[in-house]
Amino acid sequence: MLKIPTHAAKLVLLLLACNSYLFSFADESTNFIHLSAIVDRQQTKVTNVVEDSLGYLWLNSNSGLLRYDGYDYRQYSFNEIFGDNVSFAKILGISKDSDGDIWCVSQKGAISKLMPSGKFESQYSNYTKLPEHLELESLSIGKSRLWMGSNFGTAIGQSLKDSTSVRFDIYSSNETITSIAEGKNDIVWFSTNKGRIFKGNTSTMDLYELKGPFNNPFNTVILTTDKNGNLWIGTDLTGFYFYDLKTETYEHFHNKAKASHFVPTNMVIRIFRDSKGLIWLGTDGGGLYQIKPKTKHVKIYNYSKSNKFSLQSNSVIGIGETNNNDIWVFTNYGNINILPSESSTVGYYSGNISGVPTRILSILKCQNGNLWAGTDGEGLTIINKKGNAVKQFVAKTNTANGLTGNYIQAMVEDRNQNKWIGTYLNGLSFYNSKTSTFSSIKVLNSKGQLGSDIRSLFIDNSDQVWVGSNIGISLFSLSGNQLAFFPRNKNGLKGNITEVFLQDENDQIWIGMSEGGLFLFKEGKTIEDSSFIPYQLIDSKNPAENSIFHGAADYHGHLYFTNSYSRLLKFNIKEKKTVPINGFSNEEIHGVTAILVSDSSNLWVSRSNGISHLDLNAKQDYLYTWKNGTIKGAFLSGSATKDKNNLFYFGGVDGLNFFDPKQMKTSQKQFQLRVNQIKVVNRDANKIIPEQLSEGIEHLKSIELNHKQTSFSFQFSVINDHLDPNYFYAYRLKGFDKNWIITENQRIATYTSIPYGDYTFEVKAGTNRNLWDIEPRSIQVTVLSPLWQRWWAYVIYSLALIIALFFIIRYSIMWARLKKKLLLEEWQNEKNNELYAMKMNFFAKMSHEIQTPLTLIMAPIESMIERAEGNLLLKQRLNVIHNNAKRLSRIALELMTVRNRELGKLQLRANQNNISKHCESIALSFTEQARFKHIDFVYESKQDDIILWYDKEKLEHVIYNLLSNAFKFTPREGQIQFKIKSNCEHFFLSISDSGIGIDEENLKHIFNMFYQSKEGRAVGGTGIGLALSKELMTLHRGKIMVDSTLNQGTKFTLILPLGNKHLKTEEIINNKPLEAIRQDDSLNKEDLNTPSVNSNSKIHLLIVEDNYEMLLLLKDTFSPFYNVFTAENGKEALAILHETTPDIIISDIMMPIMDGITLCKQLKNTKTMRHIPIILLTARNTTQSKLEGLKYGAIEYINKPFNVKELIFKVNNILESHKNLILKYRTELLTQSEAPQVESPDEKFIESVLIELEKNLVNPDFKLEDLSEALSMSYSNIYRRFQSITNKTLVDFMRCLRLKKAAFILVKHNYTISEIAFNVGFNDPKYFSRCFKKEYNYTPKEFKQLANSDGGADFLKHHDIIKE
Repeated sequence: MLKIPTHAAKLVLLLLACNSYLFSFADESTNFIHLSAIVDRQQTKVTNVVEDSLGYLWLNSNSGLLRYDGYDYRQYSFNEIFGDNVSFAKILGISKDSDGDIWCVSQKGAISKLMPSGKFESQYSNYTKLPEHLELESLSIGKSRLWMGSNFGTAIGQSLKDSTSVRFDIYSSNETITSIAEGKNDIVWFSTNKGRIFKGNTSTMDLYELKGPFNNPFNTVILTTDKNGNLWIGTDLTGFYFYDLKTETYEHFHNKAKASHFVPTNMVIRIFRDSKGLIWLGTDGGGLYQIKPKTKHVKIYNYSKSNKFSLQSNSVIGIGETNNNDIWVFTNYGNINILPSESSTVGYYSGNISGVPTRILSILKCQNGNLWAGTDGEGLTIINKKGNAVKQFVAKTNTANGLTGNYIQAMVEDRNQNKWIGTYLNGLSFYNSKTSTFSSIKVLNSKGQLGSDIRSLFIDNSDQVWVGSNIGISLFSLSGNQLAFFPRNKNGLKGNITEVFLQDENDQIWIGMSEGGLFLFKEGKTIEDSSFIPYQLIDSKNPAENSIFHGAADYHGHLYFTNSYSRLLKFNIKEKKTVPINGFSNEEIHGVTAILVSDSSNLWVSRSNGISHLDLNAKQDYLYTWKNGTIKGAFLSGSATKDKNNLFYFGGVDGLNFFDPKQMKTSQKQFQLRVNQIKVVNRDANKIIPEQLSEGIEHLKSIELNHKQTSFSFQFSVINDHLDPNYFYAYRLKGFDKNWIITENQRIATYTSIPYGDYTFEVKAGTNRNLWDIEPRSIQVTVLSPLWQRWWAYVIYSLALIIALFFIIRYSIMWARLKKKLLLEEWQNEKNNELYAMKMNFFAKMSHEIQTPLTLIMAPIESMIERAEGNLLLKQRLNVIHNNAKRLSRIALELMTVRNRELGKLQLRANQNNISKHCESIALSFTEQARFKHIDFVYESKQDDIILWYDKEKLEHVIYNLLSNAFKFTPREGQIQFKIKSNCEHFFLSISDSGIGIDEENLKHIFNMFYQSKEGRAVGGTGIGLALSKELMTLHRGKIMVDSTLNQGTKFTLILPLGNKHLKTEEIINNKPLEAIRQDDSLNKEDLNTPSVNSNSKIHLLIVEDNYEMLLLLKDTFSPFYNVFTAENGKEALAILHETTPDIIISDIMMPIMDGITLCKQLKNTKTMRHIPIILLTARNTTQSKLEGLKYGAIEYINKPFNVKELIFKVNNILESHKNLILKYRTELLTQSEAPQVESPDEKFIESVLIELEKNLVNPDFKLEDLSEALSMSYSNIYRRFQSITNKTLVDFMRCLRLKKAAFILVKHNYTISEIAFNVGFNDPKYFSRCFKKEYNYTPKEFKQLANSDGGADFLKHHDIIKE
């Protein structure tokens, strides 16, 4: 026997004791779920959580109150919770009462309650005005009261039903109430920060202090009660206590001897009792503790750096519970740790002695109760009955004990408790339970090849060990002897490697092969003669469909397998075929990695995202995910086993889970889908339609929107799944969307410009895209049409239509009766319009027809008056004829003025004139009539010169009309006064008579068109004169006034403004200077009887007139002076123009075939004729006709009847002006490089000729005929037109031009005579000299000498070679 030294033995015993102690207090292997509260992209620290009836979580944090729906955190401001009238303070806490109502309290005592609408309402204001240094420090909620502890030694119990409250005061102003808890029988307990606990009775209001081992003025105490009313007390100095009310004794959880009752820390800072009655302790650095009040058993949860599923910090600052009993643990630095309620039924092992989550490839539950976990690369881990990892075998380390491989793929235990271990690449290992060592067993084929990849192991009822390897199937005895070997692809066996062995209730051995399918072992007479019968699971040529990875038997005639597509298959042993698994969707029988059978009706399968319970009878799939306590990572293929106690084990990438199927809940949590936010026209609906959301958006059944709110959005979510809300959503607006819109991450449905009508918004959610297993929600949406499109509006429209139809029918009869009358009236109107048009046309034609004979009358009369200077009586008679002709002309002009007024074409043409002189001349024309009727006619002017802007013809018409009326209605021996005057602003003209006068009735209408009084009709008249006079005065911006007394006389007064500011620009036709007007008036009248016209037979005059007598008059008038051609219309004139080029044309406007305006157009568009000046004669005295004539080239416009002498003067002046233009070009020396800037057609023509001549001035080969091509005109036309304009031939002009150029060069430059001759286009210098002498009377040499002696420039100016 080996002897061990005494000191060594003691050391071993000490290590064993320490090991026993450490494992006794190892933390619980539980998967915590971790979250973070992110607000404004920053993590915030949370201390408490409660869940409302809808499923929202409300968290108290450093950032205030938060609402969490599983997706987003919504921060509530202080004013949203307590209102605008409460001063700001930190939130003390939130709590939920037994009715599910949530209460929120501030440190200053403001209390608010969460209403069903989702909004907070302030409840009581008793404690909202605490002094600045006084605050509330603790909060607890009981059955009927909200308890608040202060920092001034007072505990306040506010009733949850009314405003009443109770108070307990310990009369210690600097002592803080740290915790409050209700007990039984109206008892309330509260603790302080000075080591004291008090007991109060709310019925008797008695209060006394509880003495205990925790009493210490420096010890902060917190407490809670259990369901029996006993106290659980935590301190920050002396640890954790239990106080039994019956025995009035304390139990201190600080006794290490009682391991299950030991809390190895003193700093207890949080204490919480959950809905199951469990007590939870949060410590500062000591982790989290759970105590069962009945057994006082303690569980500890600590932070482990190597375990990512452990508590994230050992400093616990808050503990809370949600509605489904999940425990939320809040640790320092803002971490949230969630312990799912089902984690108590699902166990967890990390698979590693260090606690680091490890990939588990295989699991074995031993006969001695230990659990062996085969890992993926980290060897074997042994977990004892208490759940502690006590040993780990790792190959190639000092803990290997002979283990050769760390990838453990399969494990079985024989009846001797020895273990058979299958590894990857390291073959088969055998563990001897007696020696606790491993040894290798060689797996060989007939060729001696070693099997290294051991995928599956199985011990049948005959204690034979079946080994599936990469070389085939081997059969061993328990002693390790290989009994048989079945190679792949022989004896009916096919496939790569055996994945699973199964033995059914008939002791038949079934083999599942990778890429081979299912095989039944048929034993022969000898083991070597045995064979395998293949069965195809799926009728498919795809090997993967029949590739088996794991399986299990239900021992009721069925085998279950999963293939390489992770599909679950059910095989009927009796029928030898795969049968369907009825009642499950395609998604539910896929994604399977391992299978365990509870009984013939219940399967448990692991998946990549959890563990499923398939209830074959109920046809239900209950999925348990990491939210229910399973590992968060995927489960691995084939990693599953169950023990004799029917505990199921599944391994995955982060360890393994185990559970008792009977303890697993089959009723899963009902998740609630809610619409939790609505926006209307991109604004929160609570601000747009608050009255419709009074009960909260989550309870909303319908909304009504007006016609301006056709754009809206809905936000929705599964709000009571706070751990992993990974759902698919589908929504539609029924009545608008034809199909469901499916989304995964987008939880907002937005609609814009929705037509008016009724719709239903529907939303549904599901755990899979095609599995909508959460109750859907719907909201009725009504988009109201505008008021004018409502049903009652259409009723009104219908009534209005009926009434309208009634009146239409009623009046249709009347219309039928009136139709004939209307047709007659329409016919009459047409006739009236035709008559009106005929009248206006008659006025125009009559005026024209009258003016032409008047011209023929007045022209000879004027000539006769001039020659009757010696015969006074004859001259007097001729003047009578002349005056009446002029009167007749004015009547015709009056007709045209009336026509223009009717057509809206009456226009003012004002210029500046001396009205005094004008009125004087008018007065003189009436002196003969006054003498004849023996009327005293007086003309009076206060000023000799009155300058006025007015239309001379129109104002003369007004004055003539008034004077004519005065003479008409004034009897013999009567009196007429004609007076004019002016002031600084206006001109005044009055005409008064002593005639018959006008009565008041007629005085009202005298300015109406065609109105005549009885007296007026008696003396004759048209009723036009005064009406037209008023129109003409209005056109002048003047006034005409009348004052009359019956049988005494009448006075007319004209008032006109001085200056021209009242006139429009287009109404002013010239702006002659005032001095010029006065000078013209002051000049002595010259003898204008005979115009001074030089007779020149070379000048051609063309007269175009359709009236033969007028044509003869004009021809006779101009024949003594010019060579006259005549034509009766424009067409004949054009024919004459093609034969000869006249110097001037006089044309009438109104002619047959072609009128005067058309003739102007034709001449303007003809290049060879556009230079000919045109004078138009017309009786159409309108501005529009004048402008039209001037527009198309006429340079003068003379109205009929005209003064012949005036016409002669104008013709002569135009020709003289034309002659002066010619002289200008004859005397101008074109030495400059540019031609003069001209505008008229003649000037443009001359300019074109000069430019071409100057270009070719030095070209001796240039011919004048070349101008034809350059000017696009025939040479004959160019020659003729140039001569008519300049009175000089082209040849002479070209020679003159060259000689002027030569004279300039001769004086200014030092060239020889020959050089100068060649420079100006002469080939022969002698010929040049002869021409030069002929032009300047000097030879070139003499010319140069004289120029040099006379100063050069002056000499050139004298000979008109250069300009002054």
